Order: sequence, then structure tokens, then C-alpha cells
Amino acid sequence: MMRSTFLLRSPRLFFVLLVGLLLGSILLALNVGKYPLSPSQLWETISCSFSGQCQGNTEQTVLWQIRLPRIFAACFVGAALACAGATYQGMFKNPLVSPDILGVSAGAGFGASLAIFYNLPMIYIQFFAFSGGILAVLCVSLIASRSRTQDPILVLVLSGIAIGSLLGANGAGKSTFLKTLLGLQPPIGGDIVWQGKSLSDYSPTELARHIAYVPQAHSHLFPFLVQDMVMMGRSAFLKWYQTPKKSDLDLALMALQELEIAHLAQRSYHQLSGGEKQLVLIARAIAQQAKLLIMDEPTSSLDFGNQIRVLEKIKQLQKQKIALIISTHNPQQAAFLGDNIVLLDQQVGFQQGDKKHLLTLENLAKIYRTSSELLHQHLNNHIEKSL
Repeated sequence: MMRSTFLLRSPRLFFVLLVGLLLGSILLALNVGKYPLSPSQLWETISCSFSGQCQGNTEQTVLWQIRLPRIFAACFVGAALACAGATYQGMFKNPLVSPDILGVSAGAGFGASLAIFYNLPMIYIQFFAFSGGILAVLCVSLIASRSRTQDPILVLVLSGIAIGSLLGANGAGKSTFLKTLLGLQPPIGGDIVWQGKSLSDYSPTELARHIAYVPQAHSHLFPFLVQDMVMMGRSAFLKWYQTPKKSDLDLALMALQELEIAHLAQRSYHQLSGGEKQLVLIARAIAQQAKLLIMDEPTSSLDFGNQIRVLEKIKQLQKQKIALIISTHNPQQAAFLGDNIVLLDQQVGFQQGDKKHLLTLENLAKIYRTSSELLHQHLNNHIEKSL
């Protein structure tokens, strides 16, 4: 907690420390390797290189032809990624943005796949991947420029989703349904209304203050602390130039305490178990103070014990004034958690109603393409007992 507060209140000092860390890393990289160079050897090599007295020795080759080019390349790539990430975060006002939003990942994957399909050399694969990502962004910009009446950020996001679907086709009815509810994808017909107002009339920031999304537990590239992951739920209440306040940190810690995982606050998110990660993502949604929580298969990829823990915490949330929409492939979990059930299937269609009337063996047999007898045998009347 003290470390996070220090970062929030002293950004300039934090920047100086980062620069010092960068310089220290460069010096360490110059010295460490399969051919180690001591600080004295490094200084002698640099000095004699400018004086012209050590032409062709091993130390000079290691320093100027191997390590320095790699270090400069690493610094350049890191700086480029940092600039791209900061640009994305400022544009979309979301600290969890990713290249998927504008279709960059899908475009790069498409370009690389083409090069691999035609058995081209590695340099061409890299070029095609880079070109594919650039073309995807150009397509998104072209599509977004055609719309002048909608929110520009929302149009960019929707255009990126469209390009990503075109290049990385992975259509699923459930995912499309959730994206539509989240306002990330426009409905094919009709309108979605939240609190008497169409979703299309909400800005992305306004929508984030009303609806929170809890994805499946995932691994994260950066070693964020758990409390920082939860505090990201407060980004909808901050301007692009603002940093979280102490009140935001307090809300994040309260959310962790509510789920009884406050002891994880100073742990790195990527070091947690699957169940702990899922609870952290739920805590982030609670800190967001949204009135509706949408959860996409919250127990997917979790072991039996973690499934029980997550389901119990979700059951506790139902006692609060929070609306929950939960997608699942497990009818037993639907019977345990849900009061109002929606059955979504390409053949059966869209059915909504009380779980006593919808979660029947006949309906489940149609959805899961099996027989009522087999379902009765494997479920062992579990669903009927939950109703």
C-alpha cells in the first residue's frame, strides 16, 4: 500500500528512478553474458576504441558488434511499445487496452499466415506481419472516418472488432451476445435500453460507470500488483491526465476485503492461481461501482475447488443491489446461480424465463445434442434438486 501511494504522489521522482533503472540495466547488460566483461575491461575497451589502439580484439567485438546493437534495439522496441501503449490508453481512456481493439493483432496474424503459407523466408514473414497490422489500422481508420454522427472512440472500437472478426474469424453466439450487451457491437435489429436510455446514447466512459465486465481469468504480461489491477476499475471516473486518488485506492481495498482476498493486495497478479485471479477480476468490477456485472464463464478453466470458491462469492453478490448476467456452459451452475434463465442456441433459438420451466431435461437435450436419458443419468437429478 505504501509503495502504491508513493507512486501516485511522486510521479516525477518515480520517473527519475525509472531512468536510473534503465541506465543500470544497460550497464549490467554490457557486463553480463557468455563472455563477461568486468567494469575495468569495459572502460578500457571503450577508451582504446576511441584512441584506435585495440583494433580487432575480442572485447571490442563483443562490445560494439554484439551487445550494444542488441541493447539499442531492445531500448528502441521497448520505447515504441511504451509509446503505443500510452497512446492507446489516452485515446480509449482505458488502462487495459490491447492491440486487439483496432484489429492490429488480427491483421498481423493474417499477414504472417500468408507468408508462412507461401513458404517465404523469416524476413518476409516479419514484413508481412507488420504490413498486415498497418493495413488493419488503415481499414479501421477508413471505416471510422465514414461515421461523423457517433462517438469517435466507440466507432473506432466497433471498427476494430469488425476487422478482427474478418481476419480472425471466431464467431460464437454467446460472445456476440455479450459484446452487444456491453455496447461493443451494435445489435442487428432493435435496440438495447439501460435505465430508459439506449446504449448507443452512452459514451464509452458513461457506459463503464454503469456496466462492468468480468472476463475469464487470464495471464497478464505485466507484473501488476493485485491492488493496482483492482484500482483499474476506477479508470472510468478519471480524466485521461489524472492518476488514481487515495479514495480510489480505498475503494479497491474495500472490494478486496469484501471478497476476503485483502491479503493478496501486495501480490503480483500473474503469480496467483486461476481462482484467485478470477476473484481479483470480480473485485475490480466491484470497485468500478457499476450497477450491472456481466461475467463471461467465470469458472472456466478452474479446478473444482476454485469453482466452488468463485461460485460462492458470486452467490454473495446476488444479495447486494447489483444485477448479474452470467454466461456458462454448465446447466448445474445456471441452476445454482440463476433465477431468470436465457437459453441461447443456434437451432433452439433464444428463450427466456424462470429456471423451473426452462432448465428441463428436454430443453437441455436439444441444446447439448444428446438424449434426456443420458442427461438424467450423468446429472443425477442435480438440476431437479436445485429447482
